[in-house]
Amino acid sequence: MLRVTSKLRIQGTGFEGDGSNLHFEFVPALPKDSYSVVSSSDTSCSIVLKKGKAWPMAGGMSEVTMYLTSIKSDTHGDPDFNLLEEPKAVATIVATPSIVKNEQRTIYMTGSLKFLVNGSNFRAKSTAFTFDPPLYRDVDYVMTVKSPETAQLTLKTGRKWRSDGAPGPLKLTRLDTGGGALRIDSKFGGVTVAEVQADLGAHGVTVETTSDKKYYQSAPELTILGHGFNESSSLNVLRWGNKLMGKGVNYTIVAGTKNTLTLSLAWGSKWRPNAANLPGPLTLLAVNAGAGLVPVGATEAKKGRAVATIYPDPAVHPSPLTTIYRTLTHELWVTGSGFVRGSTSLDLVSTAPKDGELALKPFVDYVLVVFNQTHLRVSLRDGKAWANGPDGELKCVGLDTGPGKIPSVTKEMPRVLATIAADAMHKSGAAVTRTAMTQTIYETPALKKLTITGEHLCADGYRGTDAKVTFSPPVADDVFTVNQAAEKKVVLDLRKSKRWPVGTLYLASLKCGDKTLRTFADGAGVGVATVLPDPTVEAHPELVLYGAHSRRVVVRGSGFSPEGTELTLEPTPRKSYHVVEVTETTVLLELEPDAAWVAPEVLAKDAAKGVDLKVSKVDTGAGEVRFDSVTVATVVREPEGDVCDDSCEWALDGVCDDGTAPAYEDDWGTFESGRRWDDDRGGYLYDDVYYGGFYDDYYGAYFDDFADLPACPYGTDCTDCQPLHGDSHYTEVKDAECDNTCEFSRDGFCDDTRTNGYCKLGTDCQDCGPASAGNYSTYDDDAWWDDDASNWYWDDDYYDDDRRRFDDFYYDTATFSGNKDGVFDDDAVGYVRSTPNPFDPDDDLGKPADGGAASLLVAALLVTALGLAACAAARVARGGKVCAGGRKDGDSKESLAASWQEMTSNPSAKKTNIPITPDVAYTGDHQA
Repeated sequence: MLRVTSKLRIQGTGFEGDGSNLHFEFVPALPKDSYSVVSSSDTSCSIVLKKGKAWPMAGGMSEVTMYLTSIKSDTHGDPDFNLLEEPKAVATIVATPSIVKNEQRTIYMTGSLKFLVNGSNFRAKSTAFTFDPPLYRDVDYVMTVKSPETAQLTLKTGRKWRSDGAPGPLKLTRLDTGGGALRIDSKFGGVTVAEVQADLGAHGVTVETTSDKKYYQSAPELTILGHGFNESSSLNVLRWGNKLMGKGVNYTIVAGTKNTLTLSLAWGSKWRPNAANLPGPLTLLAVNAGAGLVPVGATEAKKGRAVATIYPDPAVHPSPLTTIYRTLTHELWVTGSGFVRGSTSLDLVSTAPKDGELALKPFVDYVLVVFNQTHLRVSLRDGKAWANGPDGELKCVGLDTGPGKIPSVTKEMPRVLATIAADAMHKSGAAVTRTAMTQTIYETPALKKLTITGEHLCADGYRGTDAKVTFSPPVADDVFTVNQAAEKKVVLDLRKSKRWPVGTLYLASLKCGDKTLRTFADGAGVGVATVLPDPTVEAHPELVLYGAHSRRVVVRGSGFSPEGTELTLEPTPRKSYHVVEVTETTVLLELEPDAAWVAPEVLAKDAAKGVDLKVSKVDTGAGEVRFDSVTVATVVREPEGDVCDDSCEWALDGVCDDGTAPAYEDDWGTFESGRRWDDDRGGYLYDDVYYGGFYDDYYGAYFDDFADLPACPYGTDCTDCQPLHGDSHYTEVKDAECDNTCEFSRDGFCDDTRTNGYCKLGTDCQDCGPASAGNYSTYDDDAWWDDDASNWYWDDDYYDDDRRRFDDFYYDTATFSGNKDGVFDDDAVGYVRSTPNPFDPDDDLGKPADGGAASLLVAALLVTALGLAACAAARVARGGKVCAGGRKDGDSKESLAASWQEMTSNPSAKKTNIPITPDVAYTGDHQA
């Protein structure tokens, strides 16, 4: 309760007498001449402050718990006997808040991103504002209490600072910091905290999402599309998701129209410098076209517009000392930087002094595989050659990793990758046919034979099994046996429980039918097979999916091939899903539109335990591997009423934007301290002051703060947020799992995502219970009672039973005009005058006519601090204990009806006649 609340009510047993016989002691100490005790029954009593008094609170404190340490009664045999067995906490006293009036602050209807409300004694968890016209927290705005004197309000996407859309003052009519609502400047309809003006033309600036536009880090120019830009290009100011700065620091806007801006990169700068995080989006957060910075995305989630996808600057390292054979060399490793899997291509040209130039065609002559940003492999297809003849060079004359061919690698400026030599042939004429591309097997293939073909492999006419086969890298003799050997073919069998080594098998030498050791490619070997790792699939029956609303599932295992992996599911038909992405350890599958993992009629038959989703086959390039139906998830029926879709503006961008799953932006890193690290340029985001504080002056520190809300409404980014995750590495919170790590745990009210969402689900265990339970505590309106009226009839001060409506806002507006006293028939605990703005010399609001301190006027009304256990052990005068549970006379139906008639005919009867007690006074610039 507020420090100025006039009455503290305590409920228990044993309160005999009229209260004058009872003597209380409190910690912190409350002088006995500060209050009187009124006992309305033997089950409740009231501690009523006298005029000019306040509840105890040490200077500088914002709240304090008050304990009742002693109860003594004149009617007891020993008047000095403490009837209370142990101290009890009976109330939390909070300092009375105030609001600073600010009629000079101008904000724009939608163009102003945020503004600050100043005052005193704001509390991080409990502060709530009521505005006129109405604005609703987390619907119209996000509020962050920055300090006890400052609250920051941020406008949500698509909302207005005045809900009626008309320019005018934004008034704060009520303030509640946890001790009940206080009415502010009630005679004036509230205190003005800002003047809202219509948006200027430049506030209508918009930016298109053009993430499909690809640029290299050092691309000289970049174009932004949108509407409402200033045609004087230099007057446009852009705010980015990283520390990219304009005005010649990193770039300059060199051309502009209403619909386009052209940016020129400064020498030595890059659009996104950290290549390790690329490709990635270049995110524009806000544009100032002349009327202040206007956010172009969901500001409350710091969701901007991706105006480009930035790729790392690629390069190819020359390697002229590497020698490859014209047809015998199977693969060539190329090193460099900025390679991107799935989008990198090379233009390869070979030269031969006598045989001319050969342009190699991708997929026809060779296959390219990117392993990481610095290494890629070029594999020559079987039957193809690196060049038309020997003694030439293999050159890269073009490089494109996605945005287009780079200008530094051309026919005029090639990179020499290797020198081409004539095939090294054995003097016996023995030759091996290169079959590494066409003979692909697993480590332990179902058909355990490996076939080598060629010419003169063995002595003429030889047929046998005693051939000596040597591979590079070496393979132990006990791994395989020779099944057959002849002049043109050698067949090897894999021994039981043995494995072929993963990679390319090169036949280095062969002795077959005579004593001649036939070597191939001068001992380097010829590729005769490619061995793929055996694929495995992990079982995860604990992973739960909805039949259709869980759009994706991650199958985990090993040995998957990013170049191509096919999974067969049961009972899901192959046409119902497609492969989105493959890594060596994961395969991401996604449902086709209108498809389901399991048909609803099948789920209905086994609704209790669900249906197993199984992987029965995997093919990574060497044929199908059959499994004994490994369960990778359990599919359950759709939740009733809990549906989701992809209607979010930012749906299908790979980031969860509706708040149902964690979101991680790849151009930001986050430390445990909560500060976001700029992984592009280093340092904390916007800690450095560019332009001499220009951004702080025009945009404040908004983007230094954390967002409080997701970009889109709950359930509108279904695919990205994945109901029930769809990945066994992200487990659901189990029913029994919870802890008390929430900042506000053990305070009697549930503070996780099931109520106000101050803390994560399952972190306020004592107050909320297990993560999936509903037995959390909330404010119990029925626990508040009116001991003046001796009944619980007026529990809800909002509801007007005659009019059948909630009258909180009705009396804020309609009744005000005819109420000269500024007293409202609602649930406010009192009313205060605003604090004068120290920067406004003409502000006389709140100054009494006699020049004295601004007064705090508290209407004495029904604020209750429940100490349900406080007097439970109180002993009556004769030493006995009484548990009075009977209904009082005021609770009868007749009494309630009479009270109702009295209240409706005289609304002011709801107010009591307890003296008004001021809390703080203002004398000049000093608050006492």
